[in-house]
Amino acid sequence: MDTSINRLEVRVHGKAFECQDGDVIGRNGTVGQELFSNLEGLAERHVLIGRNGLLWFLLIPRNVKEPALLDGEPAEHGVRHPLEHSHHLRIGSTTLHFSVVVETQSSSRTNDEEDECFGSMAGAVAALDSNFFEMLANNVHDLVAVIDAKGRRLWNNAAYATVLGYTPADMQGTDSTVEIHPDDQPLVKKTFVDSMITEKGSRIEYRMRHREGRWVFLESDGVVLSNWQGVGKCLVIIARDVTARKRAEYEIRKRNQRQRAQSAVLAKFASATEFHLGDLPVCLAMLTEAIVDMLQCERAAVWLMNAEAGRLMCADLFINGKPEHSTGEDSLALADIPHYLQSLQSVRTLIAAQAIDHPALRELSDTYLSAHEIVTKLDVPIRRGTDLLGVLSCEGTHQHEWTIDEQSFVTALADLFLLAYETQERMRTYQALQESQQQLAAETAEAARYVLSLLPGKLTGDISTDWLFIPSEQLGGDAFGYHWLDDDHLAIYLLDVVGHGVGAALLSVTALNVFRNQGLPNIDFHDPAAVLVALNASFEMDEQNEMYFTAWYGVFHRPSRTLRFSAAGHPPAILFTGDAPAAATMVELKAPGLMIGAVAGAGYVTQSTTLGAYGKLYVFSDGAYEVSRRDGSAMSFEEFTTILAQPPASDDGDLAGIVERMREIQGAKMLPDDCSLMKLVFN
Repeated sequence: MDTSINRLEVRVHGKAFECQDGDVIGRNGTVGQELFSNLEGLAERHVLIGRNGLLWFLLIPRNVKEPALLDGEPAEHGVRHPLEHSHHLRIGSTTLHFSVVVETQSSSRTNDEEDECFGSMAGAVAALDSNFFEMLANNVHDLVAVIDAKGRRLWNNAAYATVLGYTPADMQGTDSTVEIHPDDQPLVKKTFVDSMITEKGSRIEYRMRHREGRWVFLESDGVVLSNWQGVGKCLVIIARDVTARKRAEYEIRKRNQRQRAQSAVLAKFASATEFHLGDLPVCLAMLTEAIVDMLQCERAAVWLMNAEAGRLMCADLFINGKPEHSTGEDSLALADIPHYLQSLQSVRTLIAAQAIDHPALRELSDTYLSAHEIVTKLDVPIRRGTDLLGVLSCEGTHQHEWTIDEQSFVTALADLFLLAYETQERMRTYQALQESQQQLAAETAEAARYVLSLLPGKLTGDISTDWLFIPSEQLGGDAFGYHWLDDDHLAIYLLDVVGHGVGAALLSVTALNVFRNQGLPNIDFHDPAAVLVALNASFEMDEQNEMYFTAWYGVFHRPSRTLRFSAAGHPPAILFTGDAPAAATMVELKAPGLMIGAVAGAGYVTQSTTLGAYGKLYVFSDGAYEVSRRDGSAMSFEEFTTILAQPPASDDGDLAGIVERMREIQGAKMLPDDCSLMKLVFN
């Protein structure tokens, strides 16, 4: 039989380095020092490389503070991550590409045999000479024990001292179930009895008490021997320590539970009447209590700017364990905190694991942090355009590592607060100006500017983008965007909430943040249909004030020029592709699927197409083409696609020309619905 001997390579910035067992990647590591020593965002010892038999793995030490993404998912620190084929690790703006490279082949066992090594070791025990068996068993890391027909230990190997703290002499002649966890003893005893009757071992998991008192998770298999060293029928047990795996599984379950809980809170707030009406005091209390509950921090506060008083005012403070909220009792003079305010203007989140030492918080050290014994702090600025309105603060009096999930959750809360804040302003203005049409138009423009602030920057280069967002007379629910999932995959999305008003806008912003922050637990955002299925489950119309929305979601793979997409009741995107612009043909990118939230358990389909050397993609809402002519007849979708195929009719670009043509057809400047148009050119 043949086996593959492999080696591990890491590539970064076009350079390749071979890794050895025990290597360290970092500014003071053992691999590629001429390159890694100058990379920003890299710790002294950022990544440890190891090998266990044929399996390579990487580990990020727990003392490394910088977050990392492994194959697009947050990489947990302090845990071994297996490297099997090709993987990418993103640290800040740097991506490390790991590849397990096949080098040579020689006689050994197959991959299937390797997977069953644990069980086959047990099956081979019966054929071993007893002296050779003891010599072999004492030189492996797995636990090996021989149990007689009465369940007493006849022999244990030396690994018991390493894994559980018991020497073979300690175990000799004792009851094999004494150290087993009480809850697991029935399973272990039943398995022992069944094995002795059927003369076949079984693989089980259970907990065993360490000599120091803690519990160790074991996975064991067994084989029955008819007569071991003349004492009669015995059971040989081979077990391994799986505590680290069980802890990792537990942490994953906890994280998934937290993400589901956070998504439920965001969905609840998005449809809450208090946010729709702009009831700011109630909204503030809901936000701060949710932060303390979800993040398990000691304090949460919303601070708002008061330019007239020249102070940053604490609008609401909630302290864990106290029944009442504090409002207006704390304030900071703006003149005393210029560097702190400047920092809030330039970041999306201000993360201070060690608050007292953070450069942006030095002005708060004596007057605020020390006074309240604040050790760690996460601040999310509340901005409208370039204006700083305030800050959402999460504070801990004990050490707390702010995870990416927590940062995304608080950022989404800040966006929801901003909508409630602007709703309150609109309500006050509405009452003051007696529902004037002029003020309604101003409010719509204000909402459009906010939506514009969430829309993406325009790309240039081999992929260039352009877009137009034109709101209707009433506040609507269009939102769209695109972002890189990794170096090779560009996500493209547009959604349209059915209806108008603040509720539609709130729902669209909440759904947009799910796309932007990839806020669906355990979902691969490279899979369009899976994203829409999870989105449909998270935004059921029964929980969203009977609101639902259409969506189109696509993922472009740059190396293969493949575009995978799915749709939920949304108009098809239009693609022009070919060897050159003049030779491009039109393709409708449509996929079946009901609107998001309309029907629980609805299914969606991923379609795909491959772009030629040139490609131009239009993604749009139905407001772009659903217009009526002056005689009352409706323009068809086919007529709209004909307009898309025509050369630009405006010096401002083809998107402006398309909108101008729609206005000419209906004979009015204001379109009846929100109009969203995205154009992406793939050269």
